[in-house]
Amino acid sequence: MKNSACSYLQSIYNLKIKSDKVHAIDIAKYMNYSKASVSRAVKNLKKDDYIKVDEDGNINLTSKGYEIAKSIEDKYSFFYSILIEMGIDTNIADSDASSFAYNISCTTFNKLKEIF
Repeated sequence: MKNSACSYLQSIYNLKIKSDKVHAIDIAKYMNYSKASVSRAVKNLKKDDYIKVDEDGNINLTSKGYEIAKSIEDKYSFFYSILIEMGIDTNIADSDASSFAYNISCTTFNKLKEIF
């Protein structure tokens, strides 16, 4: 799965925490992307069965999409908190934690969690 798709899933996950209803426009605002970009991504995520879109345009993660988004969010939170504890600037910590979360294997991540 591409990092961009993961980023969309994580954004939908975070938006769902705040509100039960998430529409493409909410994702566009949250990610600061164009509506056209979000529309393409939604189409692809729907085709790959990561999300479902109801008749009102409300976007929901499927169990497959939820698992990926939750995994990314857990990895992000783990790395972000460690970087902040190390005294890294919040903007840098945010950027680096995102990179780590999208690119680290579950095997390596689980070993790191055991150590820390």
